[in-house]
Amino acid sequence: MIACLLVLLAALGDAPAAALDDTAVVPYLPWVEVVRAPAQPASLFCTPAGGGSSFAAADAFGGGDVDAGLEIILYSDQPPWGTPIAHFPAQDIWLEASDGTLVACHEGTVADANTDTDGRTGWALPLRVGGALDRGTGARLLVVVNGDSGWGQDELLLGVNSADLDGDGQVNLTDAGLFSQDLFGAYAYRSDFVWDGVINISDAGRMSQALGQRCP
Repeated sequence: MIACLLVLLAALGDAPAAALDDTAVVPYLPWVEVVRAPAQPASLFCTPAGGGSSFAAADAFGGGDVDAGLEIILYSDQPPWGTPIAHFPAQDIWLEASDGTLVACHEGTVADANTDTDGRTGWALPLRVGGALDRGTGARLLVVVNGDSGWGQDELLLGVNSADLDGDGQVNLTDAGLFSQDLFGAYAYRSDFVWDGVINISDAGRMSQALGQRCP
């Protein structure tokens, strides 16, 4: 394990949708319905360059992949009374940690696409983030629309960590040093990249592969 670390450190519904156009009146805070979310706890490994896991290949605890894909529908009001909002811009829909511990690159956590004609969009592609969202501390992953998450939402069973441990937008020897502290010290979820409750050679492998990645 020590040899591996040395190598690592050396490596450096049916209602018509309301389409957005120049005349559309869009509520500041649309109602968000989460229609797809992880059915079991999962962990998503990320890098600032988007070189981490896709949502479909998130880690189940102890080994194996789990599909943690997220899908939402935007409504003009609480369903079933609201109308789905079509073509709502993806850059105004993003994910963040309730405690601010995820540091996103530019548009690093925005939805994959604008809402479709049924008001649907979601997340499947890897995120581009640093830092970590540790659900064990009480932090929660939030869907944010127009800068607000106050519409009320159930807990998403997804933790997030990144090889960019210090959240400065790049994976470098500073992050490798922080990882080594976790490898030889007390357990820290931020470095448990292969989510199994221990920091070991598997996590070191992911750390090594991520070295040199940075925000686009």
